[in-house]
Amino acid sequence: LAIVRLNPDPNMRETLRLCRVAVIDLTSQVTQDATSLYAVDRGEDVVLRRVRRGSNRLYLISDQNPDCPLLWEAVPKIDSRGNPAIRGRVIWLNELEPP
Repeated sequence: LAIVRLNPDPNMRETLRLCRVAVIDLTSQVTQDATSLYAVDRGEDVVLRRVRRGSNRLYLISDQNPDCPLLWEAVPKIDSRGNPAIRGRVIWLNELEPP
C-alpha cells in the first residue's frame, strides 16, 4: 500500500470532492471492475481514473465523460520504460474497516 497526497483534479471533482489523500493498493495493477479508481501513469503525471481496457490501450474515464467513449483519454497499457501504466487501485479508507 502507498499513501499519496492528491493535487486538485478538476476532471474528478465530483468523485474526489474533498479528498486530499488516497491509499493505493500497488499489487492491484489489473482492472477488476468498472467502478474502482486506479492510479494511472500518463507519462507526465499520475491520475486517478476509472479505466476500460482496449486491445492496445487503456481508456481513462473522468467524472466529465463517463457515458461518452469518444471523449475517453487513451493511454498505452505499457509506459516507455516497460512498466504497466496502471500503478494500483484506490482503496477507500472505509474498505479497510472490519465488517
